[in-house]
Amino acid sequence: MEGRVIEAHRRPLATPASAIEIPVTVKIFDPYYYVAYTVTGVTVRGDPSCEATLIRADLKAAQAEVDATWAGLDRASAPRDMQLPPIGEAFSDRVEVRCGGRASPSCKARRS
Repeated sequence: MEGRVIEAHRRPLATPASAIEIPVTVKIFDPYYYVAYTVTGVTVRGDPSCEATLIRADLKAAQAEVDATWAGLDRASAPRDMQLPPIGEAFSDRVEVRCGGRASPSCKARRS
């Protein structure tokens, strides 16, 4: 697509996790929100009992969090080496992978 980069990534789990106890959560983000990512599709391979749910970020809540973080900061008096707070995670979509009682497989997320 014009003006966008589309990537596909495969992320096998280092250690199988039981999705009954806790779902496996995948988030793709730039901590400082320099690059914005949108998950456009997810494929789960391995165990056919597994399913992935794409949960979109609440952008209004994320922006409110950023506004609260920056409230009261005075740019003029801030030190030159002041680090930006890591706000990117607040804007990230997430994918939850759950399996029917077995270890979670690898998850492939497509982002643009």
